[in-house]
Amino acid sequence: MKNFILLITLFSLCACSLQKSPTKILRMNLGTEPPTLDWNLANDSTSFDIISNIMVGLTRFSLDANNNITVTAGVADSWQISADNKKYLFHLNPKAQWTDGRQVIAQDFIDSFERLLDPQTAAPYADLLSIIDLKHSKAIDNENLEIVLKRPAAYFIYLTAYGLTLPIRKDLIQKHGRNWTESENLVSNGPFTLSSWHHEYKITLKRNPNFHLQINTQDPRYKNLAQEIRFFMVPEQASAFNLFANDSLDFIDNRSIPLSVMKQIANEAQKIAILRNTYIGLNHEKKPFDDINMRKAFSYAIDREALVNIIGKGDQANNTWIPPSLKNFFNTELLVQNFNKEFALTASEKDYQRGYFPKLAKEFFAKSKYKKEDLEKIVFLIPNRETSKILAESLQAMWQQVLGITVEIQSLEWKVFLAKLKNDTPELFRLNWGADYPDPDTFISLFSSNNQINYGHFKNSQYDKLSQEAASILDLNTRKKLYSELETILSQQEQAIIPLFIDTQNILTKTNIKGLEVNSMDISFLDKVEILEK
Repeated sequence: MKNFILLITLFSLCACSLQKSPTKILRMNLGTEPPTLDWNLANDSTSFDIISNIMVGLTRFSLDANNNITVTAGVADSWQISADNKKYLFHLNPKAQWTDGRQVIAQDFIDSFERLLDPQTAAPYADLLSIIDLKHSKAIDNENLEIVLKRPAAYFIYLTAYGLTLPIRKDLIQKHGRNWTESENLVSNGPFTLSSWHHEYKITLKRNPNFHLQINTQDPRYKNLAQEIRFFMVPEQASAFNLFANDSLDFIDNRSIPLSVMKQIANEAQKIAILRNTYIGLNHEKKPFDDINMRKAFSYAIDREALVNIIGKGDQANNTWIPPSLKNFFNTELLVQNFNKEFALTASEKDYQRGYFPKLAKEFFAKSKYKKEDLEKIVFLIPNRETSKILAESLQAMWQQVLGITVEIQSLEWKVFLAKLKNDTPELFRLNWGADYPDPDTFISLFSSNNQINYGHFKNSQYDKLSQEAASILDLNTRKKLYSELETILSQQEQAIIPLFIDTQNILTKTNIKGLEVNSMDISFLDKVEILEK
């Protein structure tokens, strides 16, 4: 059946490329079916690729003159922040409206916060938004929203641009139940509308003519703007790449570029180091990774530099959880000094980020309470993607070579993979985490004890305490000290996870496509994309 669907997809895409149409259509590949378009429940980049283009929050992510991520007006056209950074007053643009014509009002945001924080919703990001004091936050009137925080949060203004804080239509969710996100029911407020959703095949978005931040019709760019976005779901990278080569796709990224051709297109591709860290998760509640010695043995047996060279995407070998590009928030030199002092080594920072210390790996394995005969079956779960398979097989070989331990690789489709992590976490799993906002808290808070996406069940009370403290302090020097301590606990003392590399996004775009920007958070906003005549 899957091959049959792929054939239909390929035929339809090729047919589209042959048809002459006056409509400006941008064709992209999602790679897989989005797990959900319910923005209170979404926690993956595939879902947010769609959500980010049909919805807008109080603010929107943008780039400043120095290419740093900032926020600009969204539904709110202005706001004030109290001196203690605990009270935010947003003034909503009265022109902001839902696609059914109803005004976007302050209560829509309060409804969203309440739904997300309701335990019955089981929202993965509920912990992150628990900083909002719901008892004192309120819709003053339709166009003025007051958000009160339980404690200051240096990163909170960024959250107002993220899917976590998008408004909802409570009346329509109650009316349609679980089906409220289907194309015939979904009402949105962003630059595009959800026109159709053919599951496992294609999602079509159409430009929302009533979007309040629409480019002015007098702007010279207006006549070339993409009026329709077609997101196809072609999981096979080679097939997707061939579609791009045959002019059936206009834009592709790592999801659609097979590793076999990555070196061939190296000079053509736009490369962006993104705030996304690929790591190995360890289940602290299952043997053998309930033993810290085994966790360290598996980590030090990995040559991260060799790993990124094998994969060949241009990724950056990395042995810290907070990405090096956020180095203003933590002290890498201190981590290296502590490491050298503990093991009487003279490793450089590059050596440390490579993370390959086979002698240490063997020593920690020898200290472990588990022996080879105790390790009958260690399951290594990965998503069913080419890059993941190559990564898993390379790691499998490294662990076998250094430790003499064989792991069993299991791959699952993306939605099934996520469900397995949540409901029956295996011993080992491959994941990556992309920043929700440009602040170290988005990485550190992931492994707090009560975070629902902390699939490895890591628990450390000191870590939880410092994490909350670091997020609440505004002074950069103090935050740097605290995040250095948190990084030390996570990736050194406890080896809670095994960081591998910082992802590099490779992008290919047809020459007639203009204005398609991708930032370091790997979010593509498509409302300013122009399609020129070839």
